[in-house]
This record gives sequence, C-alpha cells and structure tokens, in this order.
Amino acid sequence: TEDWSFTTEAQPTFTISGETTDVNGDPLVGVQVTADSQSVLIDGNGVYRITGLLAETYTVTPTKDEYDFTPTSSQQTVGPSQQHVDFVGTLRTYSISGNVSVEGTGLAGVEVTDGTRTATTDANGDYTLAGMPSDTYSVTCNEDLDGDGHSDYRYTPGSQTVNVEGAAATDVDFTAAATTYTVSGTISDSSGDRIAGVTVTAAE
Repeated sequence: TEDWSFTTEAQPTFTISGETTDVNGDPLVGVQVTADSQSVLIDGNGVYRITGLLAETYTVTPTKDEYDFTPTSSQQTVGPSQQHVDFVGTLRTYSISGNVSVEGTGLAGVEVTDGTRTATTDANGDYTLAGMPSDTYSVTCNEDLDGDGHSDYRYTPGSQTVNVEGAAATDVDFTAAATTYTVSGTISDSSGDRIAGVTVTAAE
C-alpha cells in the first residue's frame, strides 16, 4: 500500500471597505455596516472595513438610528476585495403643526417659532414647522403682528414644550387674546385749569 498525504490551505479571505457621509459630505460616525452576518462600526473618520470574507456575494447594509441611507444596501461579490462601497446618510426630519385662534376663529399672519425655524399661520390660523429632527422644542408665537414694536396679542399657553420623537407632532394649538392698553391724560382750559365732566372717546 502507498501512503498518501495531503496539505490543505486556508481559503483566501477578502475585504469590503468604504465610507459613510452625511448629505454635506462630512463623515458620518456611529453607523453600523453589516455584510450578511458580519458587522463593524464606522470609525471617527466615517470609514469602515469588513475583513475575513470568503469569496462570495454579500449584501452590505448601513444602519443608524434616525437616518436613511442611499443606497439602502449594496450587493458586493468579493474575490477580489471591494473598495469604495460608500453610503450617504440623511437625517430623518418631522414637523410640528397646529392652529392659532382668537375667539374660536383662526388668526392669520402669526409667526410661530421654535427659535430656529419660523412658520406663519395661514388664513385658517394653521401653521407647520418643518424639517425638525427628533428632539425637544419650545414653540412660541410672536405677539407683534404688525411689526410696530408693540404687542398685538397674548397667547395661551405662552409657550409649549413639544417632543418630536420619530413622528410629526400635531395639534400644538394656541389661543390668542387681543392686547389692550390705556390712554390717559388731563383736559384743561386756556388758563390751565382742569375741566371736569368732559366725555372722552377713542376710536380706531
């Protein structure tokens, strides 16, 4: 009989690498990139590298909370290694909407703001603040509608804390009441003596 001996060699392995950026082209960190059962986290430069892959086809998928990616996934066949398998992440945004009314009727022309974004109520008193990532916001209404430096309306509530968490926030409403002022003075004759019993009226 003859003795036969065999030497086995380890299968070669390959790499899939690339980067993830935001819509401005800046590195997007904290992204998990998966190639079937293997996954890695993006480093501080937005770069990833999945190693030790046998020669076959993999579905490469990036994930990060509150982000959508383009493309959503990528089919890659390794052997040789694949580079520049890149993804662009877009932060999801939502909206805050509601109504401003006075005596039950929608109030048009009111500026509603979260301190960064501003919307103006329409003819029905409705407004929408758009482009808002998940966060907590303080929403207020501008009291000076005509820009003369004086309050035209007071609002209830004065401000609202709104939590936007993965969905639009609706029915963030305000009730307006016209701001009132006082006009006062004295009436006197040509000698400077005050005159009693005079009726004073004010008209718009």
